[in-house]
Amino acid sequence: MQGEILNARYRIIEKLGRGGFGETYLATDEWLGGDNHCVVKQLRPNIINKYTLRLFEQEAQVLFKLGTHDQIPQLLAHFEQEEKFYLVQEYIEGHDLSEEIEEGKSWDENKITQLLKDILTILEFVHQNNVIHRDIKPGNIMRRSDAKIVLIDFGGVKQLTTQTTAATVSTHVVGTPGYMPQEQIYNKAHPCSDIYAVGMLAIEALIGEDPIDIPTDSKTYQPIWRDKADVSENLADVIDKMVRFNFEERYQSVSQVLDAVNKLTSTPSYWLNKGEKLYKLNQYEEAVAAFDTAIEMQPDFDRAWTEKGWALRQLAIYDKALYCCDRAIKINQNNAKAWTGKAWVLSHLEKHKQALAAYEQAINIQPNDYQAWTGKAKALIELKKYDEALESCDRAIKIKPDYADAWNKRSHALLKFQNYEEALVCCNRAIEYEPNSDSAWTTRGMILNQLEEYNEAIKAFKEAIDIKPDNSQALYGWGNALFNNNRYQKAIEYYDLAIRYKPNFADALYQRGMSLMSLESNEKGLKCIDQAIQLQEDNSLYWEARATALNKLRRYEESLSAIDKSLEIKPDEYIAWVVRSETLYALARYKESIRSCDKALNIKPNYKLAIKQRKLAARKVRVTKLLVALVPIFYVIAVPLAIFVAPIYWDFILQVTIIMINVIFAYFLIKIITRFAEN
Repeated sequence: MQGEILNARYRIIEKLGRGGFGETYLATDEWLGGDNHCVVKQLRPNIINKYTLRLFEQEAQVLFKLGTHDQIPQLLAHFEQEEKFYLVQEYIEGHDLSEEIEEGKSWDENKITQLLKDILTILEFVHQNNVIHRDIKPGNIMRRSDAKIVLIDFGGVKQLTTQTTAATVSTHVVGTPGYMPQEQIYNKAHPCSDIYAVGMLAIEALIGEDPIDIPTDSKTYQPIWRDKADVSENLADVIDKMVRFNFEERYQSVSQVLDAVNKLTSTPSYWLNKGEKLYKLNQYEEAVAAFDTAIEMQPDFDRAWTEKGWALRQLAIYDKALYCCDRAIKINQNNAKAWTGKAWVLSHLEKHKQALAAYEQAINIQPNDYQAWTGKAKALIELKKYDEALESCDRAIKIKPDYADAWNKRSHALLKFQNYEEALVCCNRAIEYEPNSDSAWTTRGMILNQLEEYNEAIKAFKEAIDIKPDNSQALYGWGNALFNNNRYQKAIEYYDLAIRYKPNFADALYQRGMSLMSLESNEKGLKCIDQAIQLQEDNSLYWEARATALNKLRRYEESLSAIDKSLEIKPDEYIAWVVRSETLYALARYKESIRSCDKALNIKPNYKLAIKQRKLAARKVRVTKLLVALVPIFYVIAVPLAIFVAPIYWDFILQVTIIMINVIFAYFLIKIITRFAEN
């Protein structure tokens, strides 16, 4: 029929399908022109008489009426041509649900609940118009381009193909095995027959099996499916009632089913469950909305407040996350997860002492909370209590041996002890248990940096960034690996990326400054270090770097002030004492320079740089002493010479000349003695 024009209007483009009652074609409406696609259904009844003609007209009128619903294809025309009946319907852009409901793949409860609502809402309209669809299945439900469900291919008209008189009953079964109930096989369909089909479709989506393959109970003939589905008891009960073998035991109307489904979604527990599933799918904003609905229904629902807090922390909305956890704790002091969530946020806000206290509260309530033990370890690491941190990690691992984050935190603690080899073993365990942990890969890179295996470190950081492209810590570590390889310009690029994703990343700003200083861009380097200091004023390392930059710029007084600030924060930093010595040396304050070196050597006795700097300062002290001794000698020789020679040569110019000769002689004498003293 391709290319044929029907009713002088509808040009056939291609066949879409074939069934027991005729064929379906894609066509264009020649009268309207353009891409006005439509669907032409050709019906071929076995017998044509006045009864089939009348029934065809009646059913067409029903379809016209059904087509007024937005989610049922509109009937555009119907006509008879060459003893064949034709229906012209609206063409639906989209795909049918057989492309979404796949064997071996299971839908979650929230998705099933929404599908039931979508289908039943349309079906309610159909039944209100005294029509039974008779063939509800995935292939007859379209997902329109706007994502809405559309119910297609109504079976009512199909009955006319075998009806010959007003008194006869159709002998051809309408429906699809697996979806149609027992009574429909005997052509005794009821409205609840469609409800059965919708229920079987829901089961198919939940367990990923074709309905025809689902076993039934030998006594009740009830489908056996619940053990294969991850679904709440309440929803399972609703679906089981939809698919009762005896039609009298089913819901008798679509409105009854809708009421039952809506009740499932109108409880705080439903919205909590929905939010938790969205959270697991990393759909945090949608999860927050679900938790909000639960809280709106039940304001004192502490679990909903807790879960909302956890979702908000994933969205980095820390103030609100903390508020939600506090609300949950206020409602229920024994909510361990709320205490853990609060502790996590406090830790991120660098309030580590408060975080530690909150983790301990969680552990007191729930001693086997491995997440709380791991979080406590993190807080202890930040508080530099590394032994206790290791103990906390070990407790978490004892409770849950395959908990990757606990192994990762253990490697962090060992890293602080400079036990790099064991730290690497722990980190590898974390990656083994959770290969997609960007945090574990980042830690591995940090350890390899310390082991000076920079190329391997870069590989680890790349793995972390492939998993999480905005992992600022991994980008920073990659920059450090490049910095340690003296690739300063390339390192700056990675520090810039780290700062882009974490604008207040003080360490990245500091390292960027150090890289610029290594490239002799000292002014720019100083600017970066000053930005780091603004973020962390109590970081001795930043003040030390500032002093170094100022020394390079020969701004020694400012440098001295900066290094004194560094030593005020951390008095036992031997490198800072050497920097102070260098600064004092530049200011010609040699004795103070020596004292600073002595401080460094008291902390680290064999520190070569301090020994070398002390020798330089000591030489300057000796030279200074020698110069002081030479001044009186010079005056003893030069002045009397000028006085005794001057009367002989009263000429003023000659007198001045003699004095200058003495001065020059004294200068060269001092230079010779100075060089001798320095050597």
